[in-house]
Amino acid sequence: MSKRRFIKVQAAGNDFILFDCLQEPELPWAPLAPRLCDRHRGIGSDGLLIVLPSTRAHYRMRMFNPDGTEDFCGNGLRCIGRYLHAAGLHRQRELILETIQGTRRIRFLPGDEAPEIEANMGEPRWEAAAIPARGPVDPLVGVPLEVAGDPLVLTALSTGTAHTVLFREELPDDALFLSVSPALETHEWFPERTSVLWCQAEVYGRLRLRIWERGVGETLACGSGVCAAAAAAV
Repeated sequence: MSKRRFIKVQAAGNDFILFDCLQEPELPWAPLAPRLCDRHRGIGSDGLLIVLPSTRAHYRMRMFNPDGTEDFCGNGLRCIGRYLHAAGLHRQRELILETIQGTRRIRFLPGDEAPEIEANMGEPRWEAAAIPARGPVDPLVGVPLEVAGDPLVLTALSTGTAHTVLFREELPDDALFLSVSPALETHEWFPERTSVLWCQAEVYGRLRLRIWERGVGETLACGSGVCAAAAAAV
């Protein structure tokens, strides 16, 4: 069995196992991800991050969910940027990463102990084909749907990965969250599944979220999800 070094990284509590493959060959990440991400029998994380050489950007990023699916990840962008800067592999003010959704730009800003990292997430996509979704209307904005016996009003969009936003007066309790979220993730309207963002508007300009990520389950944070919720709230 081959041995590989890894590091644990996190952004806003969204944690990952990061492998530097700049000088090492890739491994079969899809079947490895469920074993490595298992919090009881493996290392434990919300996903795998892989850093690779790129011919289109400074570096290439891959991200795998705990179920083995490859996806885009906003917090993963920030984590890889932080790793490359801390390891002395990139010292310029801007970093361009090749991702599954094309290139994304990161900027390093002055911070107290380490640089603040700003990621350009691209434009939100509302058309059904970009999500992808196959609901009764296009775009899916403010559309009613009953899931697991609960009447919902949903807005679906892509910020590099599929998100469905549910605005509520209160965030759901565990029973509602754990029954509706996985059912909506795998609903027939979303052939490649969707993350589910329960969203409560507290005061003007501030949102509280409870997040169910596709291929992961509940997570403490989601960078692309925060962008999706903000876009849906406008």
